[in-house]
Amino acid sequence: MIARLLRIPPALLALDWRFMVYDDSSTDYKNIFADLTQLLEDDTYTLYQHILSMGRGYLFNGGPSYIAGIVDETLNKLIPITRNLPEVERECWLELLCRYYQLSTSFALRRLDKKQTLLYAKRSIEVANELENVQLIASTYYRRVRVHLDLRKAETSEDEKQRRLERAKLDTQAVLRYVDDACPTLKGNIYLIAAEVYSLDASEQSTRKQCEKWQDQAATIVYRNVDEEDDTFLRLNATALHHEKAKTLIQFGRYNEAQSELMTARKTLQADLLTWHVNLYLTEANLYKAQKDLQGSAAAGIEAYKIAKVVQSPKDELEVKKLFTDLKSLDASNPYVCNLGTTIGMY
Repeated sequence: MIARLLRIPPALLALDWRFMVYDDSSTDYKNIFADLTQLLEDDTYTLYQHILSMGRGYLFNGGPSYIAGIVDETLNKLIPITRNLPEVERECWLELLCRYYQLSTSFALRRLDKKQTLLYAKRSIEVANELENVQLIASTYYRRVRVHLDLRKAETSEDEKQRRLERAKLDTQAVLRYVDDACPTLKGNIYLIAAEVYSLDASEQSTRKQCEKWQDQAATIVYRNVDEEDDTFLRLNATALHHEKAKTLIQFGRYNEAQSELMTARKTLQADLLTWHVNLYLTEANLYKAQKDLQGSAAAGIEAYKIAKVVQSPKDELEVKKLFTDLKSLDASNPYVCNLGTTIGMY
């Protein structure tokens, strides 16, 4: 309408091409504002999807910390939108809200904001259950299992670590109820995280066998499907499979096999997945620590710390600091351990 009054092309006002349909004297102006409202709503939804995609890239590859802030701010704007929409339009917006909660859960976990992490994880599960969407329910429970596992690493009390593990087991049992209906990427990740959870407390041979069975089921999915990004913010490929196998083998004390799995994982590791590089270095450091190879453990810890600083992950930085504390207790005078301490500012 403004472009019409000024007698200039709509493009000069940065208007969408769709507004040009109203540049017609026969237009029924009574319907204009209703139509424009729908156009703006569509564009807002698309914008929120783009921000979500940007955040997903930050999750894997790191980047400026303000990206996480943008995602959180958008989440806060999205909440009242979903409350005020007509019932018939709410479903797609609630799905979007659920994915924002999941992404913000991961960002809060990375910066070790425990309260916010658990709150977002809880709300994502609530929205998924409201929608009765199996994929979302499974992915939200999966993410809360990851939350419990990562928060467990940050705990200093053995009692708190055990409580975190028990909560992880409860959510693992919950997510396994949906595994048969999950998409391939999510299904494989559910099997892998189930093995990870139960390997942490696998004193019985039957439990270890079950962990290996879950990993075999994940392997079948990996080699039958193409690794593609989807709305779960998860990836499933050979690197993930062999890395997870290495982690459980360390728990089982099978160090040579764990080393072999780590080598295989590195062969297929994509250069741009920086957070995965951190994870592999941390696992390598833990393997060397278990073997009492302080030099190898300290060297891997330094590499993990360097990348953790790049991707701005306090969670991973803390894990390296805990590694240093463990190595220092084994040999405080070891030059490689001292070098690690100097690198991370603890010596």
